Amino acid sequence: MPSQPETIGRYQVLSEVGRGGMGCVYRARDPVLERVAAKALSKRPGDRYASLEEMRAALVAARDELPTAPSLAQLRPAAPPPSSRPGGSGGVASAIHPEARGGLLGRGGPAAAPPRPALATPSASPAGLLPLGSFGEARRVHKVALSPDDAVLAAGGLDGAIYLWDVASRFKVATLRNREHLRTGHGSLTGALAFSEDGAWLAAGHLDGAVYLWDVAAGLELDVRLHHDGAVTGLAFVPGGQTLITAGADATVRFYELPALLRRDARRVLRRQPDAATCLALGKAGRVVITGHANRALRVHDTADCRLVATLHGHRAPVAAVSARGGLVASGGRDGAVRLHDLDTRELLGLHQEHARAVTEVLLLPGNAQVASVAGEDSVVIWDYRRPDAPSVLPGVPDDPFVALAVSSDGSVVVAATAGGRFHLFSAALQP
Repeated sequence: MPSQPETIGRYQVLSEVGRGGMGCVYRARDPVLERVAAKALSKRPGDRYASLEEMRAALVAARDELPTAPSLAQLRPAAPPPSSRPGGSGGVASAIHPEARGGLLGRGGPAAAPPRPALATPSASPAGLLPLGSFGEARRVHKVALSPDDAVLAAGGLDGAIYLWDVASRFKVATLRNREHLRTGHGSLTGALAFSEDGAWLAAGHLDGAVYLWDVAAGLELDVRLHHDGAVTGLAFVPGGQTLITAGADATVRFYELPALLRRDARRVLRRQPDAATCLALGKAGRVVITGHANRALRVHDTADCRLVATLHGHRAPVAAVSARGGLVASGGRDGAVRLHDLDTRELLGLHQEHARAVTEVLLLPGNAQVASVAGEDSVVIWDYRRPDAPSVLPGVPDDPFVALAVSSDGSVVVAATAGGRFHLFSAALQP
């Protein structure tokens, strides 16, 4: 007889209620809602699903049958009066400058309200930056990612948990803790986050080398085992949704083919890299994968055949962050420098060296001319490589440095996360 599992997705198994030809029923605790529920499995523990589609169907069926496993929409609480909302007065939509609507905050939530008179639109900087408000809670954050429809913000905490926020309403709608976190009571720092192209899956890589896949709508962890022999430092889904690429401090870059992922043999590994991989991004519409390394180099590989295409040099310290869009790649180093390269010609297009600390995140914005970066300081810097001597600075709050960035799908809004758990929004409608 198969042994009783300790966890099923996010549920902590308390006892077995019964079993039969159709499967098993367990008494389990939902740590997200702090409730006890009966958790039914269409297959017994230890059984394997034939495909990710079969597993997702089972997860969705279980979610639909149990009121204690709601969707994000069901989890979202009723909106309180504006004066009582967390993070300031009014919802996010009410704080949006008219020019920024239709992007991040114009979809997946309540209809946008007119700007409140009390939230006067600040004067735009030379690059056109417009602060749009903030939200969050007092919880340490390390990484963030936006879902492709810009409706959900995933924040990876220092405690290893993943916090999901509904962007339009400013509410935290779920807390995801993986099986190891639930088993031990301690989580490993989140080193990387990535949504699949359709937003159905969320991948999270951790300092202990584990990679977990989550069904976003159900809030459930998939029964797969992905692991590096060192910290996971980068994740990306290849466009088309069939491949997940991971990078780690064990100097490997791994390719997981999602349709066959449950067989646990669906993995390609690039020839061992010269040094630890510190970050990862996809470029040229997913045709190449770019990794930053502790030896200060950027390495570019073809995602189809894993062939090394180029090696870029120039940083005087390990590369800490990378972002690509089209044929360009931006990289930030622990030397405080941000560099912009053309992937085809390998030409250095721009260099920004004003950060006093190690860069923690870079973001190449739509248009391929502006780069946003943060370096554990109380400001976000955006510079245009065509005008490198006139960067724009978005000030934050003293003693709560910016550590991570994300951008909406249309590039109109940037989310800047602070170490203390606040998410600042600002317009990225920069002047050409």
